[in-house]
Amino acid sequence: MKLSIITICYNQPDIEETCEAIVNQSFQDFEWIVVDGGSTDDTVKKLEKYKSRINVLISEKDEGRYDAMNKGIKLAKGEWLTFVNGGDRPAENAYQKLFENKDYDADILYCYLNMQRVSGEQVLCTFPQVIDKEYLLNNSIGHPSSFIRRELFDKYGLYEKQYQCISDWGKWICFFVNGCKFELVPEVAAIYKDDGITFSVSKKVQEQNLNDRKEIVSKYYQDSELKNLVPYEKTRFRLLGFIPFIKIFKYLNKTKFFLFEIPLLTVKK
Repeated sequence: MKLSIITICYNQPDIEETCEAIVNQSFQDFEWIVVDGGSTDDTVKKLEKYKSRINVLISEKDEGRYDAMNKGIKLAKGEWLTFVNGGDRPAENAYQKLFENKDYDADILYCYLNMQRVSGEQVLCTFPQVIDKEYLLNNSIGHPSSFIRRELFDKYGLYEKQYQCISDWGKWICFFVNGCKFELVPEVAAIYKDDGITFSVSKKVQEQNLNDRKEIVSKYYQDSELKNLVPYEKTRFRLLGFIPFIKIFKYLNKTKFFLFEIPLLTVKK
């Protein structure tokens, strides 16, 4: 089997948009694993409409999004894994463009991503041709528009669920430092709906997010690699792993996208 699509969700009002986009893909050489966190609304009822196409449907309490993703990974049998969570959706015919009659040498494929704002406007997020360690220090790539070889999770472990917001970013760095090959496929593979994750503005949550980030950086970067880093000015920042932190900062600030202040680190120019 070529592909495993993993969808996690919890009380997701837009779950049918996700489902429709998946079942209507022209390329169907995939299994679909849905991990619901024990929804108390009608999410599961909506999912049951698609049970003839869903290969595995779990609905039970979990320990957060990365715990749910890990459940899906453990069940997956495809060569490639992709994560299309509730509210997000694959672009039209994305999987046919990526996988029909195509083979890759890479371990991770990453594609462009459209971010859909609450207003309905879509903003294109692009990523560089070459991913390196410096880029990953302050940036990430699109999780729902990326495809990871299943075997990498066996070699390098599952998502670390103690990082409630940025474990996927940490895993990209983990893959890179272990020599995994990233390849850009310049196609829009997914639409991320920007209305599903809102972080508390409490001081405690801000500090935890920053501490998690510092812990990941200290795990994968030597002091010598950080010598040119300086504290970035305090920015009103919404922590979304796939968005390039620095490149679109000015745009997001203008549109009032940021929710709270958090100090970042960036490379001195």
